[in-house]
Amino acid sequence: MSYIGPAVKNKFDSLSRDLQEAIMKQDVKINSIQDLIQCLDSIVTKG
Repeated sequence: MSYIGPAVKNKFDSLSRDLQEAIMKQDVKINSIQDLIQCLDSIVTKG
């Protein structure tokens, strides 16, 4: 299961439900905005 750090929780919460679910399926740790961007980039690349 993915981990969303408190520093980026607000940004994560502002994403659509579909994106949030896709991130949670990635099994990643997101502690910074850079981590979030890299995860989103990975989702776009795969999808």
